[in-house]
Amino acid sequence: MKPLDEIVLRTYTAKKGAIANIIIPISIILMALNEFMFSSLDAAIGLFVLGIFLFNLSKGVQVNLNKMQYRDIYIVFGLKLGVWK
Repeated sequence: MKPLDEIVLRTYTAKKGAIANIIIPISIILMALNEFMFSSLDAAIGLFVLGIFLFNLSKGVQVNLNKMQYRDIYIVFGLKLGVWK
């Protein structure tokens, strides 16, 4: 383990919050359940995947202090997507 005076913060990530309100993904998942019970399986699977995607989508910012760069990021299933500026 490094001594405390050698520890350097390399990147900082701040998560701003979800893109979609929590009601929207839950509504889409409930529509998928309705489609599964009364209609087609293909539409149910598509709506379910869309609901899970929206449930996990959030926005944030990441700062690299060593290179003096930042990026606005979208976080999906733990993947941080964005372009460094």
